[in-house]
Amino acid sequence: GALKENNFYFVVNNLDLLANEYYSRMNVRALSDAAKTIEISFQDNNAAKTADVATAMANEFISYDIEKKGIGANKILAFLDEQLNFVGERLRTAETSIYTFKKDNKVTGSKSFGDVNANRLSTLEDELISLELRENVLSEVQKSIEEKKEVDTYHLISLLTGVEFESALTSQVVSLHQLLKTKEELLYEVTPTSEKIKSIEYQIGVHKKLLVESIRSIKDKLKIRKENLAKKVKELEAQFYSMPSEEVEYSRLQRLFSINEKFYNLLLEKKTEYSISQAGNVSQHEVLDKAMVPNVPVSPQKTMVIIASILSALL
Repeated sequence: GALKENNFYFVVNNLDLLANEYYSRMNVRALSDAAKTIEISFQDNNAAKTADVATAMANEFISYDIEKKGIGANKILAFLDEQLNFVGERLRTAETSIYTFKKDNKVTGSKSFGDVNANRLSTLEDELISLELRENVLSEVQKSIEEKKEVDTYHLISLLTGVEFESALTSQVVSLHQLLKTKEELLYEVTPTSEKIKSIEYQIGVHKKLLVESIRSIKDKLKIRKENLAKKVKELEAQFYSMPSEEVEYSRLQRLFSINEKFYNLLLEKKTEYSISQAGNVSQHEVLDKAMVPNVPVSPQKTMVIIASILSALL
């Protein structure tokens, strides 16, 4: 009774049922294979609604394209945030340890222990950390290529940003991206079992193997550099054992603080780089013509109805 008294009311539709209903009235067709353009149309009793739905579909497709490009960067940013929290906690602990040591041992700011060796050790350990980061990035790239059938080249390029040997590897990734793009375009014209697709897949396989071999070669060079640095670090650390225990402990605390501080700054720098890279993501697609509210209905066609009525009256 209350519903009949109200002139206006609304119904909350089930999204899945609504999507199924709209799907049958949605039409997407290729306008030009050469220009890579498509047309989106929608049929409904409400003319304004047809334009709104077609526009929403086009905008959502563009948003999806941008979101897909940003998936790799989002994962990296989440990892960097996690590492920043972890290293930040270690940095605060190291700072507290130095303060407590200086207070307990009455060490003034002007007093210095083993500064030369401490600075040399700090420099070598910074380089070791940098090499480990590069090695981890290359391992992640190698894993993405070997384990996934479909390679996300945008993700690989974002991983290689700011890494040594970036230019050499990025050029190979770009070549691989062009081959994958060519394959995608060919699939609009030929079947997946055609000779053209087989040929392009063979080229893709060759490029992937070359890229993996390049990564392995670079990782081998990094491993040798790490081993040499580790030997130098051990030699310098051995010199600390001849120093008084107070000096050794104070130098150790300073080194821990310096390592964590530089690692934290490096993570911040990487986060900034990936944030800028993510902000620069744009879609390769664009709307050429905005959906307009149609003036003439698709059905029923007025002219055909009049002709049919006249013919019916004459029979």
